[in-house]
Amino acid sequence: DKRDLVTGLKSRTQAGRPNWNKVFSQIREQNKGKVTIFFCGNPSLGKVLKTKCNEFGFQYRKETF
Repeated sequence: DKRDLVTGLKSRTQAGRPNWNKVFSQIREQNKGKVTIFFCGNPSLGKVLKTKCNEFGFQYRKETF
């Protein structure tokens, strides 16, 4: 069993922040049509994602609980 030591999951944990340009570019390259990003979480991260959505032409929606 090759499992991650931190989570116990089969996929490895990747420490650090995601490269949002890379993530959003990969989504855009799939060319699946209109993209909407739904977010619920830390407001600081929400601001980053909203900025990236505007940059890449994606819709941004946030949920507040």
